[in-house]
Amino acid sequence: MHLGSLARQSVRLAGERIDFEPGEPIVTEHCHKCTPASFAAPATRAGWQARASWSDERALVSVLYLDRS
Repeated sequence: MHLGSLARQSVRLAGERIDFEPGEPIVTEHCHKCTPASFAAPATRAGWQARASWSDERALVSVLYLDRS
């Protein structure tokens, strides 16, 4: 899924400021085949670094925050 910023804006996530331009895409993905660790390894090889992850109590659903290295 892709979301798009409707206006120029700045948001804070985990204490970091992120700026968006109008129309800038925000890419979200849903992966049902990977663990956080098995997803982070190829992401790192592609130039991304896992900065944080969040899971539900049973570790059935996870969200990873990736940043370009």
